[in-house]
Amino acid sequence: MRLVCLALLAFAASPAAAFEPTGSIVADALLNTLERSGYRDVTVASVNRSGDTTAIETITGTGIDSGAEMTISRAEIVNGVVNADNELIADTIVYEGTRVEGENGTPPSTVGRVMIEGARYPISEATGEGLTSLFGTFERVTVDDVSARADRGDLVTIDKMMVEIEERDLETAAAGRVAIEGLGFDVSLWEEPAASQMRALGYDTVAIDLAASGRWEAATGNAVVRDVRVAMEDLGALTLTGDIDGLTASTVAALQVSMEDLPRMLQLLQSVTISNLALTYTDAGLTPRLLEQLAAANDAPVEAVTQSLVATIPDALAIINAPRFTEMVQSAARTFLDDPGTLRVSAAPPQPISIAQLMGAVMMGPQTLPTLLNLEISAQP
Repeated sequence: MRLVCLALLAFAASPAAAFEPTGSIVADALLNTLERSGYRDVTVASVNRSGDTTAIETITGTGIDSGAEMTISRAEIVNGVVNADNELIADTIVYEGTRVEGENGTPPSTVGRVMIEGARYPISEATGEGLTSLFGTFERVTVDDVSARADRGDLVTIDKMMVEIEERDLETAAAGRVAIEGLGFDVSLWEEPAASQMRALGYDTVAIDLAASGRWEAATGNAVVRDVRVAMEDLGALTLTGDIDGLTASTVAALQVSMEDLPRMLQLLQSVTISNLALTYTDAGLTPRLLEQLAAANDAPVEAVTQSLVATIPDALAIINAPRFTEMVQSAARTFLDDPGTLRVSAAPPQPISIAQLMGAVMMGPQTLPTLLNLEISAQP
């Protein structure tokens, strides 16, 4: 899904006609990035410098691919310089009041504020396009108050987005965080039958918060998923944590060129292991709605539907022939369905398990999975 409001951030284009120089090397370097990120006919009302801040008033341009008119009310560059390597570096770059006119008569899309911290831009004409041109490298990007239009004209709003790079040397380690707060849209944005199913459950709009953080080491291939969380208002939240080892830089490169060679991929995945994984679902209203919908469809009390669902578990898990595990799943399901709260699935194998070994168990011996992974399933009201 392409968000028109983020045209400022994501349009890629071929080189455009050069803007008229402003007399400020720093301002011209920033305008260069706008042109290479997909805009032509870039103009400014004025450029002023006060202390360590260069301010650019009323930047306008036209999208090369879309033809949409773009306006940025004000841009500020703090401690900006162009260094000997022809790079624009700055402590912060801030865009205020970005507006992109809609296509085919649709309303405009807007971004209240974009702040780029620790910015570094290569400004050679031959270097990069799109996001590479607009953001270069950075320590942190924050975007506030987004009002966007999807391809069909549906409104999408975002209160705040943040990307933070904690480590970026892919030869040693990479780490960072991503967060989105208040992503909201109408369920009509989804394809059918999902949209109709959501409306049947009483959801006309969706509000989502997302957060993710992690770290990867090139030499050992250790990848730690500290916390990946997706929360939907009045539905529920999913949280994932985990540890992966052996995913070294050389293994990643080899996997990328072996995507169509299954035997080679399995060989490479022998060295990639998982140790601790946990997936937690916390209900915020979805489960009771589903149970009530099932009860109405079957003309039965909710309690009867719950008992019926729990009773199907032994047959569903019969293939794995693991009585203790089946009993644990039934107990967790009964607790969760009777009083929806938190449902947690964890894998903590005594020894790290290779991805190849896990794939083999799934295909050839699913009955070994509960013991192999030391699976635990629990529920709390």
